[in-house]
Amino acid sequence: MRQSLRVVGICVIGCLATIAFPQTVSKPLTKGQKTNCPIDSAKDVVQSLWNMAASGETVTHWGAVARFFSEPGPWPSDGSVRVFSDYWWVEYRECSDQPEAALIVYSHWDRTPGLIDSQLKFTPPRESSAQAGFVYRVVMATPQIYYWGRDGKPVPGKPTPETKRWLIEGPPAPPFLTVTAAIRYVLEKRSDTTDSITKKNADETLAQLLKMH
Repeated sequence: MRQSLRVVGICVIGCLATIAFPQTVSKPLTKGQKTNCPIDSAKDVVQSLWNMAASGETVTHWGAVARFFSEPGPWPSDGSVRVFSDYWWVEYRECSDQPEAALIVYSHWDRTPGLIDSQLKFTPPRESSAQAGFVYRVVMATPQIYYWGRDGKPVPGKPTPETKRWLIEGPPAPPFLTVTAAIRYVLEKRSDTTDSITKKNADETLAQLLKMH
């Protein structure tokens, strides 16, 4: 099923940035003017993205995740998953008279996430007493339709008839999960493999994640 999505997956998207996690800061940022902040729908797009990370859908439904962004990114191929804290919240950072706004997702962890590789080996995040802020810029833009080819690269399709809506500026980041969703992910992957090394890695990873839960 996942392979077929790579070949013919269709995603309605539209924005701009590098394929990486949003800009991060290791200490709280000064909040900007909120008098011009748009209605909640601008904030909701970032909230929805992180809700999917908490439910595990950022890995199982990556094409749906890409719908929140204004530009396509390559289909994830290395099998790695970033892991963030279960404790996060979204706030406006700054707004303007233009149809755009910057939002911050605050996390209890430092800016470097944990990492689960394709063999379920876990590299924990750096220890830090400071919470990190991940800055997203949202813009009002018209979504576009993209397909993913066999090489995992996006191919532009026909313009979508949809009207403008709030999108996160830039292509989607690599797949990421919060800790509780990562525990479920590793359990499912462990049950699907017969490789003894991968199972051993999974057991060690689960032991570490459960301490973070």
